[in-house]
Amino acid sequence: MPTTTKHENIALLNMMSSDNLDDDLKSVQLHFPSDRRLQSDGACVEERVRTSRGDLLVAVRGDRSKRAILTYHDLGLNYAANFQAFFNFVDMRPILEQFCIYHVNAPGQEEGASPLPEDYTYPTI
Repeated sequence: MPTTTKHENIALLNMMSSDNLDDDLKSVQLHFPSDRRLQSDGACVEERVRTSRGDLLVAVRGDRSKRAILTYHDLGLNYAANFQAFFNFVDMRPILEQFCIYHVNAPGQEEGASPLPEDYTYPTI
């Protein structure tokens, strides 16, 4: 490492005190997850499916005449947030050619969903 770079790094570290860091941290603004969105990339056709527990959003990707793969997202996510990057990965192309993917969203988890009624009984698995 050149001497000037080493001295510059030491000078920068000496300028940083815990007081400055505390002030910097106090100015951090919170961002709520509802402000962040990962929406469908258009590869899926979204459909509403009526059930006895209410409507569900099901996103279908691929040829429906082929064998099915059914996905169900993780807690606090939806199909786009949970599976979009996975199924868009180049190594998944052979799978997508052989199957039709059905992404089932849990009630109230799709993007822009209205809050569930207070008397709503969430379905069990």
